Amino acid sequence: MSRSIAQQFEHWAKIGVALEQAGVTQEQVRRILGGDLRVRERVFMKLGLLKQVDMYLIPPEKARSAVLKAPRIESLDLA
Repeated sequence: MSRSIAQQFEHWAKIGVALEQAGVTQEQVRRILGGDLRVRERVFMKLGLLKQVDMYLIPPEKARSAVLKAPRIESLDLA
């Protein structure tokens, strides 16, 4: 709000240059602004702002120690 038109232009130009240097395309920016979370996650990973492990629902150390139990097939009513 406090920037002049020239300062605002310079601000957005810097953002555009940074995105371009990072290899982010205009299409990716458009899709992110449109709410495409998958593209956002890929771009954030490309920029180093997010690691793949940050997207896991269950932390890997908990998943490794988890014990899965399922009912015996004989106890299921499949009729």
